[in-house]
This record gives sequence, structure tokens and C-alpha cells, in this order.
Amino acid sequence: LRPSPQELWLIQLLLTHDDLVDFASKRININWITDERVRKILQIRFADHSEGHWLGIPSLLDRLDSAERSLVTEAISKPGKTLNPTKLLDDLAVKLELHCSSEALEKKVSLSRDLNPEQRALITGIKAAEKQISQLELELAKSVYSDEDKSPLAKKLKDFQYQLANLRRKFSETI
Repeated sequence: LRPSPQELWLIQLLLTHDDLVDFASKRININWITDERVRKILQIRFADHSEGHWLGIPSLLDRLDSAERSLVTEAISKPGKTLNPTKLLDDLAVKLELHCSSEALEKKVSLSRDLNPEQRALITGIKAAEKQISQLELELAKSVYSDEDKSPLAKKLKDFQYQLANLRRKFSETI
């Protein structure tokens, strides 16, 4: 099982931008991280930073198991370039928080016996649209795209945002 793209980006940002760690440790709730390996990597990174004894990636790797080391290696071996790493980090935090709250909503909804099949289908559609929006926003945040290449992505993003708004409106009408 792979961590989400947001979680991989988060590892990459926090291992390649020391200046973002303080902001991230205050902005990101570690419980939003669904992959246990990523959670452990971030816990170590945040603890080392707050205690003032971050010794770098080699020291981190020494404290991880094979699967965790593999994630760190993957994240730092193909660094993406971003024009604004602070904005990307904030966007990632928003996405992780939304994903966590979306999963909590889905659990609550799935436990409710009062939902009809139409409402359940709308919830599934909402989750799918949220996932597409999240992925497109991450792609747009990467600076590897020229303005020309971003235009179709931006249009797709607007389409999914419109779709999500309609699904949410329809769901609220059924309650």
C-alpha cells in the first residue's frame, strides 16, 4: 500500500526545506497522516526539530526500518521544484485535513441507517470529486508545468469544483 501523493510531497518538502519544519509542525495534525510509515518519519522529523538536534537525513535513515527508509529515499531522490514551497505546504495541510474530515464524514454516513441509496451514491461522488480536485491542485502547484500546460489542468480543476459543488448541493437537498 502506497502513501497518498500528499503524504509523499510532505516528506519531500520537510526533508529538503528545513525552514518549513516549524510551520509544518504547528499546521499539520499528525493524526491527519494515514500512512503509519509517513507518520513515523514526520514524528521523528518534528521531534528532532523541536528538540534542536536534527542531524540530517543519514541520522533519520538510521532510525527507520526498510520500508520507511525506502519512502525517504524515494521522496528525496526525485525532488520536484516548486516556486512557493510554503504555499505548497499549506495546500498539502488543507488537503490532508479535508481528506481526514471527509473520511470521518463517510464513516459517520456509512453508520447511519437513515441514508437511502441515492444519498450514499452522492457521498461516493463527493469523495471521488474531492480526490480529483486534490490531485489536480497538487499538479498545478508544481512548477514543472509552464503556464500553457497549466491551462488544461486549471480547466479540469474548475470542472471538478463545479461538479463537487453540485453534488454537495444535491446531497444537502436530500437531507
